[in-house]
Amino acid sequence: MPITPSPTPSARTVSDDPLLVAYRAKVDQSVPPNLKASYLSIVKAGKSVLFGDSTHDFIRQALAQIQQRGNKPDDIANGMTHLMAMVYKASGQRLDPKAVAFAMNTLTAYVLDYMKATMGLPITKDFIMAVMQAVATKFDQASQAKPAAPSPPPAPAAPGAGLLTAQPQGGA
Repeated sequence: MPITPSPTPSARTVSDDPLLVAYRAKVDQSVPPNLKASYLSIVKAGKSVLFGDSTHDFIRQALAQIQQRGNKPDDIANGMTHLMAMVYKASGQRLDPKAVAFAMNTLTAYVLDYMKATMGLPITKDFIMAVMQAVATKFDQASQAKPAAPSPPPAPAAPGAGLLTAQPQGGA
């Protein structure tokens, strides 16, 4: 039987899983300075959708459905694509696709952390990488599925995704 997170504000926290905290920090550090303000704005908007009073129950129910289906990376990626579509639409469709790609990865890490804290989702590097790869694929598909709008440049494949497996380069 799945664990359904409580709708109370206290459940709107994250577990602060060390892998996810490190992942978010590395993505944040990899955002180019010219995209930083847009990236931070998108992350703030996404977190307000995820944890806001008017949308939290909807998000909680969606995550419970993902859990019932086995927490598959593709299901999580589909949910993240829907979240980012909501944020994009609310922005008047004026978001830089590159900033969106970085923000989507950061927000995905927050979602995974929330799922760990409230649903007991086990977090491993391999699982994070599988989810981030699925997110990058869904983002690319969504970016290409809008022929009426100008085509955005291809999104980087999961910005920061390789940071979890990157080996240190030489000693200092």
